[in-house]
Amino acid sequence: MEESVLWKAEKEAVTSLFKEQKYEEAIQGYGSVLELLRGEKSAQKLGSLECGGVEYDEEMAKIEANLAQCHLHQEDPHSAIAACNNCLALHPGFEKALFRRGQAHKLAGHSDMAQEDFKKCYEVAKSPRAWQEMHRLEKTCSEIHAKFELLLVKNSCNPLSQLDRSANCCRSDTLCATRVEVT
Repeated sequence: MEESVLWKAEKEAVTSLFKEQKYEEAIQGYGSVLELLRGEKSAQKLGSLECGGVEYDEEMAKIEANLAQCHLHQEDPHSAIAACNNCLALHPGFEKALFRRGQAHKLAGHSDMAQEDFKKCYEVAKSPRAWQEMHRLEKTCSEIHAKFELLLVKNSCNPLSQLDRSANCCRSDTLCATRVEVT
C-alpha cells in the first residue's frame, strides 16, 4: 500500500475508535498516524507542501487537535495542552486547538490561561462556545474574589493565617487563578 494511502486508511480507522469512545486506543492510533505522516513528509522532503492534495502540516495539525480531544476525554489536561501546542505550532490560530487548550487549562485549574485561549478563539472565529466559556470563567472568578474578600473581612485580625499562602490572586477583570483554602 502506498504511504499516502496508508496514513489515510489508518486515520479513518482511528477516527472510528474515537467515535466508539475508545480514547486510549485512539491516542495510540493518532500517534501512529502522526509518525506515518512525519515519515512521509521527511521522505518527500517537501516541508509543508502538498502530497496527494493534502498539506502535511495542516493534516498533522488536525490530528494533534483530535489527539487533544482524546486527552480531554481521558481528563489528562497536560497531555491535551501539549497536543494543542503541537497543533498551534503547525497551524497558528486553529480554532479547535485554541478552544481545546482553553478547556485543558480550565481542567488543570489555569483559569487565566484558559481565559486567554478562549479569548483568542473568539477573536479568530467568533465562536459562541468560546464566548460562553469566557463569561463562565469571569463569573467564577468574580465569585471567588467575593469569597476571598469575605474571608479577609471575617478574619481581619490575621487574614493570611486562614488562607493558602500559595494563593495566586489577580485583580484583573478578565482572569483569575485564585485558590482560597481555609485551614
